[in-house]
Amino acid sequence: MKKMLTFIMLVFGVNCFSQIDLFKKIKDELILSQPNLKVEDKVIAVNFWTSSSIESRNSNKEFERVSKTFENALLKGGSKGIVCVCVNVKNENAEIILKKDDITKLISIKLDDIKTSNLKNIVFDSNGNATYKNLNSDKIFSSVQQLITR
Repeated sequence: MKKMLTFIMLVFGVNCFSQIDLFKKIKDELILSQPNLKVEDKVIAVNFWTSSSIESRNSNKEFERVSKTFENALLKGGSKGIVCVCVNVKNENAEIILKKDDITKLISIKLDDIKTSNLKNIVFDSNGNATYKNLNSDKIFSSVQQLITR
C-alpha cells in the first residue's frame, strides 16, 4: 500500500512540475515574442495543432473566438482576461495556414523542445495551474465562458 501511494504521489508530482514547466516556457516565449503584451493576471490558453488535423484547426478557430470575446474579461484565475496561443507541433509554415483559416487574434509561437505527450490543448490560470485540458473544439468556448466571474 505504501509503495502504491508513493508511486501515485511521484506520478502526480512529475505531472504538476511538467505543467508548470510548460506554463513557464509558454509565458517566457510570449514575453520574448510579444514585448507589448501584458500576460500578468491573465488566463493563458494553448492549442497544439497540425495542418492535417481538422479538429486541432477547429480548436484554433474556437480559441480565436474566445480571444476576441474574453480578451479583457474578469475571469476566475485571470482577473485581466485571457491570452490565446497556438503552437504548431510540426513546425509547419503556420502563418499561411492560420491566414487561410482566418485566424488573426491567436498568437502563434514556436516551442522547439516541447513534449506535449498527447496534449491537444490546455488552459492555465495566471498561476500556472491547469484549469482545462484536451477540450474538444465544440466545448472550448462554453468552458472558458464558465470562468466568467460576476
